[in-house]
Amino acid sequence: VRSATITLSKSTEKGQLGNNSLLLYCDYILLASESVFTIELKRKRADDSSFYTVVAYYEDNKRNATYYSNGSDLVGRTVLTNPTSANRRATLQFSSIQCADEADYRCELFYSSQENGIINNDTKIVVTATPFFGNQTLLYTPTTNNAENQSVTFTCSGNVGRQPQGTFFWYKYVVGQYSGIPIINGIKPVSLTNVAGSCTYVRTENLTLTLAKEDNQMVIRCTVQQTTMTEAGDGNIQTDRISVYYVPRINPITSIPGSAVYYEGLTQLTLTCNADSNPISNYTWTLPDGTVQTGNQLSLTNLTTNNTGRYTCMAYTSWSGQNYTANSSIDITVGTAWIFSTALRSGHGA
Repeated sequence: VRSATITLSKSTEKGQLGNNSLLLYCDYILLASESVFTIELKRKRADDSSFYTVVAYYEDNKRNATYYSNGSDLVGRTVLTNPTSANRRATLQFSSIQCADEADYRCELFYSSQENGIINNDTKIVVTATPFFGNQTLLYTPTTNNAENQSVTFTCSGNVGRQPQGTFFWYKYVVGQYSGIPIINGIKPVSLTNVAGSCTYVRTENLTLTLAKEDNQMVIRCTVQQTTMTEAGDGNIQTDRISVYYVPRINPITSIPGSAVYYEGLTQLTLTCNADSNPISNYTWTLPDGTVQTGNQLSLTNLTTNNTGRYTCMAYTSWSGQNYTANSSIDITVGTAWIFSTALRSGHGA
């Protein structure tokens, strides 16, 4: 009856690509009547047809633990520890994890009992990699003269790691809001490619938006989400603020003082015209007599009945060689002021 037992374990569920540690350890138990010849650590990668010995261990340092030719890639970044009869554990300590470390591993015990025996136990190392958002790009076209109702395409590309490969989430930040607005429409995957010489992946994705006035000065952020589902994600990149051009939205003209009818002799009446646009609007006024003045304010002084009529403000802006305008008008009525002399009022009182 076989009495020896063996177990192959690992310190973490997955190996993290890069200068990170992982411990493989092989524990075995023997009866007093049994003795060990050697312990072999074997490896079988995805494209291997069988397990190949990478390390051999010897109890009580009968020989130094030895790398086999199939384990030459482990030299310099792992430490081997032989088991002892008091502590029957053989270890392989990684200080750096490479893509090629992803494999099935087997610990095999060669021992003597009433007859020679071999037992083994397996485990698997899965190599994971966090996204590396250091060489990422976030581009958009067109880059200038973006206007409302126009489509803009953003392209985000960056390393999304592996096991699992990260996905992209998009956010829009608009003026006056501190939290990002998740974007779920207009997203189109472009590619997911393996990085040459690595087991990580680069993802590329497009986002197409139709711009609105409210998008002026917005920021678009592309985040990679592997394990952290937040606005920051496991890495992100964002645009600078994007200027969105929009045509003038003109407000009703205001008058100070306000009145339905004004009377001759009023010292000053100020008309103000304001419009919301990007680029900022300029203004012209057309007066009842056909004359034109500029500026968003128009001051009328020492009113007479000749000031009666319609005043029209035109707000105008331009981009890409096109002019855009909006008009607002106000009707002003100036009536005659009746002034009665003291003598006349006294005559009526006689």
